[in-house]
Amino acid sequence: NRFNRWLPVMGIVVLAFILYGETIGYDYCLDDEMVITDNAFTQEGVKGIGKIFRYDTFTGWYLVLQKGMHDSPEAAQAANSILAGGRYRPLSVATFALEISLFGHNPHPSHFVNIVLYILSTLLLYAILRKLFPDGDGGRWWFSVPFVSSLLFLAHPLHTEVVANIKGRDEIMTLLGSLGSLWFSIRYCGKKRVRYLIFSFICLFSGLLSKENAITFVAVIPIAVYYFVDRDRKTVVKVLIPLIAAAVTFVAIRTAVLGSIMQKTQSSEFLLNNPFLECTFSQKYAIIFLTLLKYLQLLVFPHPLTWDYYPYHIPIVGWDDWRAIAGAAIYLAMGVYAVYGLVRKRDVPSFCIWMYLIPLTIVSNIFFPIGAFMGERFIFMSSIGFCLFVGWLLVGKMPELTKGNPALPLAILGVVIGLYGLKTITRNPAWHDSDTLYLTDVKTSKNSAKTNYQVGCLEFMKIDKNRYPVGGPAYNNACLRSIEYMQKTVDIYPEHYEAQAFLGLLWNCYEHNTVKSFDYNLNALRIRPDADLPVKNIEAAARDALNDINQHVQKDSPRNIMMACERVLEQRDDIAVVYQLEGVIYGQVMNDIDNSIRCFEKAIALGLDESSVYMHLSTASYIKGDKQKTLWCYGKVLEKDPNDVHVLQLAGYVYNELGDKQKSDEYYSRANKIEKSEKQ
Repeated sequence: NRFNRWLPVMGIVVLAFILYGETIGYDYCLDDEMVITDNAFTQEGVKGIGKIFRYDTFTGWYLVLQKGMHDSPEAAQAANSILAGGRYRPLSVATFALEISLFGHNPHPSHFVNIVLYILSTLLLYAILRKLFPDGDGGRWWFSVPFVSSLLFLAHPLHTEVVANIKGRDEIMTLLGSLGSLWFSIRYCGKKRVRYLIFSFICLFSGLLSKENAITFVAVIPIAVYYFVDRDRKTVVKVLIPLIAAAVTFVAIRTAVLGSIMQKTQSSEFLLNNPFLECTFSQKYAIIFLTLLKYLQLLVFPHPLTWDYYPYHIPIVGWDDWRAIAGAAIYLAMGVYAVYGLVRKRDVPSFCIWMYLIPLTIVSNIFFPIGAFMGERFIFMSSIGFCLFVGWLLVGKMPELTKGNPALPLAILGVVIGLYGLKTITRNPAWHDSDTLYLTDVKTSKNSAKTNYQVGCLEFMKIDKNRYPVGGPAYNNACLRSIEYMQKTVDIYPEHYEAQAFLGLLWNCYEHNTVKSFDYNLNALRIRPDADLPVKNIEAAARDALNDINQHVQKDSPRNIMMACERVLEQRDDIAVVYQLEGVIYGQVMNDIDNSIRCFEKAIALGLDESSVYMHLSTASYIKGDKQKTLWCYGKVLEKDPNDVHVLQLAGYVYNELGDKQKSDEYYSRANKIEKSEKQ
């Protein structure tokens, strides 16, 4: 009856909100900034939708990153080069722009929309499976392959990244479009009406505009039709025509916007965008099959979960690792059986393998780089094959062992759904916001350079947010925590420029450790010789060291600082304040006045026009007996501050020593007038 038809729908809707309802109150997280909060086009609301369709998905973010830039072909080209492959997903991003117009900078409606779209995808999957597995449940919808498989799909914890993260909508929308195309293809086979082929084209094209992964359904849909609906070749070809048309149309538009696909899939020279950068050809494919095995493990036993499978959460392995061999053997066996099933048996297990393998090909790294070893969101579409296989086992095969009694398979299903649901609910809070995600997943992805770096930044940011007193225990503890994570980052990936520069900053913040600050910034300069940030860090550390030496509180040995200065100047001989620091150490510690003067003069020649360097040079010059240079230095200081009483008095003293009584009296008089004025 009609009520029974609505019961599974109601069950799916209720369970979805039980699992994900809490996420409605969550904030923006992770890559949401690239497509929403820090994307210039999205922030324009509906006015920016035209630009969203004209450029790479990340162009709007790039414009914000490079403040002051305007949308242009040059900006688009620069954005295209940020990540391997380029990104053209305008439809999903356009929905974010629409929500900005409707709700402003409010993530909660967007989270709600994600849940609704996820529900629609699950319901559409259920409707399709009912077409593919008709009347096989004996009237027990609650114990049927379609319903059991759909429940497993709905509850699977691997989907938390897609549903709980707003940006994951591109995955949901591409699946929704792909399943819609499959639905209308099935309808065409039954009704033979051309409009269903048109609807199939529209759905798949919409899925492709949401994310490129939908292109895999060009293969999935004909196979599904061939297995379950109609083996007539003419029918399969007719079903295939709108799919190919949608794919060709999309590729043509994508190429017009981004350029050649091959051009955009060139490998990056940055490890976190090209995880195989430091691998041999053999290691690359060993790692790929290890990750493919990991996908199977996470489908069966989804723990632990993390957003970060970047280097080196997944380790570099070779073919001597059993996991790589096992992965290759299992996938080879799956592929052979899938082909055999397609040619001979047309059985459910072989179709499940096709449903799993085909969407996985585009994100497997086998054919082109995707910028990461793996990711939970990448298995979203393929997980349908796994859920269908488990549903078929529980409903289609296990009752044969229990003589038709569904008690045991129902009990197993209840346990699995319960455990999956519990894992989903407990995993969701990690996606509350970026800070929570980083702090949660660094415990799992301990060997990932990416998460360790993010947590290092996060720990350091606490210093400013909480306004810790500089040098106090809380301040130093925050510095040490940040140093720990940044050091872990460079241990994993020594070429991480940002982490090296950040360590240079941190060691100066933490008790003014000048030597370590210089050395880490030098590492950053070795990686990027023309970078400005390490130079600024070195200048700041040198100034702090000068201040500490003047106050006799330096933490490092002056001789060690001197050697660090030499290392800096060997690599960059244009950092004036480092020469000033050397000059002070030569003069005050080593009593080497000649080298002290040489360093101060070099600093001035490089443009260091500051009172402190002139005062240091004046002292050294006076010791050497060069009183004219001493007076020249005082003159430079007084140009900056004519009312500096101390310098006026010093100038008067030196003029007196030179026998110039008139000048001496003039400077003393000026100093006395200023002192009297200040007292009044």
